Amino acid sequence: MKFKKIKQLRKWINFFRINYDFHFPYKLLVDGTFLKACYDRKFEFKEKLTKLMHGQCWVQITTCVLNELRSIPQLKDLFDFAMSLPKLRCNHIEGLTPTECFKDLIQKNNTERYWVMTQDEELREYFNQFYPIPLFWISKDLKFTIEEPNKKCQKEIEKKKHNKYLPSAKELAVIKQVQKEQKEEELKKYFQKMDKIKNEMNIRIKKPAKGPNPLAIQKKKDKIIRKNKDQNKTRNRKTKKIRKRENHLRTKKVVKSNESE
Repeated sequence: MKFKKIKQLRKWINFFRINYDFHFPYKLLVDGTFLKACYDRKFEFKEKLTKLMHGQCWVQITTCVLNELRSIPQLKDLFDFAMSLPKLRCNHIEGLTPTECFKDLIQKNNTERYWVMTQDEELREYFNQFYPIPLFWISKDLKFTIEEPNKKCQKEIEKKKHNKYLPSAKELAVIKQVQKEQKEEELKKYFQKMDKIKNEMNIRIKKPAKGPNPLAIQKKKDKIIRKNKDQNKTRNRKTKKIRKRENHLRTKKVVKSNESE
């Protein structure tokens, strides 16, 4: 279980280091809640941080955090312990709360690449919701835990990795041109092979017809119409001949009847 937790911690540390340019030496901001948890439990976080991060770490405390600890007389020992840490001048003359001080220092871009160490859940939720910042805190079993980056950050990194291996617009244009040239070369080779086969076999190879000749289709229709006309003419001639015969026979009968009378 210990190995899995350490592996997961280093996974997220490398995630921020590679994707958001958190480089050595790491700058870590500490607030009063984190210091109190370490001081009460006698947890030496500096040594364990260097082992975990595999590099130099600058744990810093702001003047606003020191002013807050100074204002609470019950935390005099904790204030003395905090004074031993390197101090960061935040230039807040009027004095702010640690949460407001951290928000002002980090802002949107976090150009200084600060890491935040706090036990305040609301502050961790705020930073994790809006900014890609590594957030450290101590669990009940005295172990470092890092807040998992939000899904939005993870999706952005996945898209960047995916787009990184895709070709750019210029590269796509070159690829299309190369593909056209390859197709033309393949067609030339194919026709050259066909010409060789013709010459060797002395065979005239016809190209496949794309479709029926429209003129041929029209001629077929004309022939059918002409045949129908010819058939009608022959029928009319036959009917005329039959009528002539019938009329002739009738006239003969009439003549014979008149003679008999």
